[in-house]
Amino acid sequence: MLNYIERQPEILKKAFENRDEYINVILEIFEKYHIKRVYLMGSGTSYHVSKLAAMWFNKFLNVEASASYPVVFTDTEEINKHGAYNSHEILVIGISQSGTSTSTINGIHKAKAKGCITLCYSQDVNSELAQLCDYTMVIPCEKEMVPPETQGYTAAILAMYMCVITVANAQGLIDDYKDRLQSIVDMVDSSLAKAITIGKQWIKDNHYLLAKANKIYVSGANLNYVTAMEGALKMGETMRRVVQTYETEEFAHVVDLACVEEDYLFAIVHSEFSCERSLQICDVMKKISNKVFVISDVVNNSKQDCYFDFDVDEDLSVFYYVVPFQLIGAIIAEHLGVDTSRYPYENIHSIAHNEDYHLYDL
Repeated sequence: MLNYIERQPEILKKAFENRDEYINVILEIFEKYHIKRVYLMGSGTSYHVSKLAAMWFNKFLNVEASASYPVVFTDTEEINKHGAYNSHEILVIGISQSGTSTSTINGIHKAKAKGCITLCYSQDVNSELAQLCDYTMVIPCEKEMVPPETQGYTAAILAMYMCVITVANAQGLIDDYKDRLQSIVDMVDSSLAKAITIGKQWIKDNHYLLAKANKIYVSGANLNYVTAMEGALKMGETMRRVVQTYETEEFAHVVDLACVEEDYLFAIVHSEFSCERSLQICDVMKKISNKVFVISDVVNNSKQDCYFDFDVDEDLSVFYYVVPFQLIGAIIAEHLGVDTSRYPYENIHSIAHNEDYHLYDL
């Protein structure tokens, strides 16, 4: 797992250099069908990719976008409820790194029955999900041979970000496209590797406390609420601890009523997202517990602060701030005796990726 994390700059650089392979798919869809409504769905890490992508679609393009868990999409989402769009103006994106997620496959069946344009976003172009969809876009990373996905996540969000800003540029909706490309180049050439080095030193400095974490909260604002979700998932999958995620302001209510001295808080604080309020909440938490770890580009008061001492771009912040959580998952899990390279149970098949567990008769 650690090798995959450390090689992310290399993988993302290759994904950026080969960007036409996936960007052209999205460009064709938007040019041919004049997409106005986008639904995205995925489970686990793929859901987090969906959430970030939906936020970028809404920010940069003249579309309405939303992300759902696949079962929620299938069971409760009313596609085009008020008939505002033609069916071919609606794009439904199913995200699954393996292309075998049964719930995502079910959701795509529903979308096709409604006449929507469907896109599989996966590594496997021959998967059941890919065969079902109208289009396939490949997640530009290597196949990860360990269950917790790391480079799969960052490669997936890089490609989504690239697709969205490229469509926005083609439609004349942004005027800083070249600057955004340069920010990505800077990230894959130098600053992401620096973030990994900083994260590893931070873990070394706090190894004893991190290994003892049991009741854990992770908070973040705006785009980095999604980072908090992904970070919590990585710690839960690897450390086998219960980890709970909160949007920063919502965590203020937890601090007021629910926290005790033994609790851990990992707070993602970015200079552009509710920074002052985030720091206020951290200060209150520090009066309750001394186990507050701030991951940011603004705070460097103690060794418990994972401080990135370089400019962290607003939209690219999600690539940097997830790194410390990935590293905890690899390094601290190994200290705890957890082998992250293997599925943890014997004689039990994965219920999330097995055709025997389809939720519906298709």
